[in-house]
Amino acid sequence: MGKRRGQRRGRAARLDRPDRPPFLGNLALLAGSLLLFCLVSEGVLRLLTGPETNWFGNGTGDNFLASVRRNSDGFRDVEHAIRKEPGVTRIALVGDSFVFGVPIRDERKIFPGLLQGKLGPRYEVMNVAAPGFNTQQQVAALANVSEKYGLDKAVLFFFANDVEAVDNPAGDSFYDHLVPGQAGHYLYRHSRFYYLLESRVFRLLERLGARLSYADYLRSLYASDSRDLAAHREFFRGFLASIDRTRFVVVVIPVLHDLENYKFGAAHDYVKGLAAEQGVAVVDLREAFQDMRAEDLIVNAYDYHFNERAHAVVADYLLVALKRIGFL
Repeated sequence: MGKRRGQRRGRAARLDRPDRPPFLGNLALLAGSLLLFCLVSEGVLRLLTGPETNWFGNGTGDNFLASVRRNSDGFRDVEHAIRKEPGVTRIALVGDSFVFGVPIRDERKIFPGLLQGKLGPRYEVMNVAAPGFNTQQQVAALANVSEKYGLDKAVLFFFANDVEAVDNPAGDSFYDHLVPGQAGHYLYRHSRFYYLLESRVFRLLERLGARLSYADYLRSLYASDSRDLAAHREFFRGFLASIDRTRFVVVVIPVLHDLENYKFGAAHDYVKGLAAEQGVAVVDLREAFQDMRAEDLIVNAYDYHFNERAHAVVADYLLVALKRIGFL
């Protein structure tokens, strides 16, 4: 009898105890399910795709950058002797990720390597480039290499985003990630699933007009009120005035986006105008891609970098163009 009363009191005590709010359990279940989905998706993408640029976009970059050979100067190139061989002309190709060859894994298939093969042993081509370099960083790298190796000639490559300043609040905000701060940067560089998700969300926002597209952002750099452009003009004009014009050429890299209705002429005109002021020769690579389709020349719809075909076209065109102007 006493035992049954005790059991009833125990049941009553349990009934009187407030239940755990159901939404907390549901929230924990949802969070766990999302985490599991992300991990499985990441694993599937790593199984199905390569370590560099993939079919779903530019992809995580750290694996590619870690896989390429760099010399002791930090560039994607062979080691060069301080003193060159007699009778050899040493030429530096200076630029950003296009000259570096992102994301082509075989350095023999990017245009600096192809150009070296076409020129032969009488020339020594040096690849002086790094992803993300703007013009000021390129010029600094050129000065360091020239002082160390004693260059005979130099080619400075210019892409539309090279006018960006290192400290560029507008550019920084454009390159922000879905996940803010260092966490977003880390995920973007290391997680293929996060990159896939972010790239698709941003593309959707662009189509809805809620976010500036990369093409529109590049064009905005050449607006009349662009602070980056004004600072770049002052720096670049001074640099061009200081060089030996007989040993220097500027090459303009086009934005491989809708070549039939090209909308980046302002960047080309800007460089050509400054170079003309100082009598510096310019080669415009847009002419190399006449009658070609942009989609046949880029890595994919999310990456405007040159594919192997474009690198081959550039190497062939540069060889002819540089000879035509007497640079080679």
